[in-house]
Amino acid sequence: MWAILRALLDLASEALCGERLLGRDRLTVNVKGVDPHQLLSSKGEQLKAFCDGSVLQDGRCGIAVFYTDGHPYNFHGGFAPSPPASSNLVELVALLWALLRHPRGQHLTVFSDSAHALRVVERLSTRAPPPRRPLEPREAAVARVVHWLLRLRTAQTCFFKVAAHKRYTHNEAADALARRGAAAAPSLAPPLRAGWPRVLLLLLRYILQQAPRDGGTRRPAARGAPPRGVRRPRPTGESKEVSRVLALDCEMVGVGPLGLESRLASVAVVNACGQQVYFSYARPAKNVTDYRTRWSGITPQLLQGAPDVAKVQKEVAALLEGHIVVGHGLENDFKCLGYFHPRALVRDTAHDLPRLLTHRGRPKKLRKIAWEFLGLTIQDGEHDPLEDARAALQLYLRFEKEFEARKAKSLMTDTAGSEDKLLEAASHDSKKCS
Repeated sequence: MWAILRALLDLASEALCGERLLGRDRLTVNVKGVDPHQLLSSKGEQLKAFCDGSVLQDGRCGIAVFYTDGHPYNFHGGFAPSPPASSNLVELVALLWALLRHPRGQHLTVFSDSAHALRVVERLSTRAPPPRRPLEPREAAVARVVHWLLRLRTAQTCFFKVAAHKRYTHNEAADALARRGAAAAPSLAPPLRAGWPRVLLLLLRYILQQAPRDGGTRRPAARGAPPRGVRRPRPTGESKEVSRVLALDCEMVGVGPLGLESRLASVAVVNACGQQVYFSYARPAKNVTDYRTRWSGITPQLLQGAPDVAKVQKEVAALLEGHIVVGHGLENDFKCLGYFHPRALVRDTAHDLPRLLTHRGRPKKLRKIAWEFLGLTIQDGEHDPLEDARAALQLYLRFEKEFEARKAKSLMTDTAGSEDKLLEAASHDSKKCS
């Protein structure tokens, strides 16, 4: 409910105080084109939408939003405006539909071959010059809704220009679907003449139809029906070998009079393909007073016959030695393992990458960043350490270059600082001797 009220307050403040520009952490637009490597990369493909529009000779129009084969947000449909619409208007409607259907708390990258539509969006993030020709009234109406939707989104939105008819598979698929939507019976009613009452109603419906984690009230799918857009971390390969990169997650239980003292209860380690290479429950040396089942998934039955904590700690330490270890809040995992990995080999999704942190530089919950940057659902019931380890691993692989660049920079800074301290100490000692 608070998220809904906050969104409504944002709408009211924008309407009363004037529209503000969005920073790069909220919106980026590149009208000049995109690096083909980024276009063809499979990283983050579940959050990449290719938008296109089509106008037939008889005036019927179609739009399409295509992610990848079988994606739940793939869409195509048509409408028949009167008077006939230009291709610029139809391309703008395609962008509108991508924003309407994508969760507002998930990162979104949009590819479009319409420079005009992207320039309309660009004006929201920079003091860009207006489009070369003024917007017609229907384009202005659609642009108004697009701008408000971008303001209501809580995750970053990126727009890129992609060259048309260059045999980019996903873009060609969007083009074909747009033509199919135009040829079918009209099924869409885009806001081509939207006054403020209709715009506000559309925006309110958009907020309410979001999932609860994004501030909406959308109810779960009917029993037996697959939830729309729910994806869980899965292995990406079949290899079960111990790889150079390993991801770790531990679950803890409480010991002591109030159960506030954490002790190791289970450990999961997966390889670079997300396949399990180690899993074990662990029986604490002290009596467990709080199993924290709601969060840990640990029950008394699971710890019956489990090996001693010391044995598990020794096995995990031997397995991790010499490997890059990925996880979320690893300082807690290492503490309960009684083991501390070399800092140069640690990649922590809770601390190491600014884009995964809050504006104040604080860690976000793993379930939030897994949803925002991967489109994955985790921890919607009891915690599963294998799911959590796979989610952290996929975050690392998604931003691997950034992780490694920041780690290299951090190590260089630490080395330089250590050398400065050594030189200062040597200088101090020489002065004492003299």
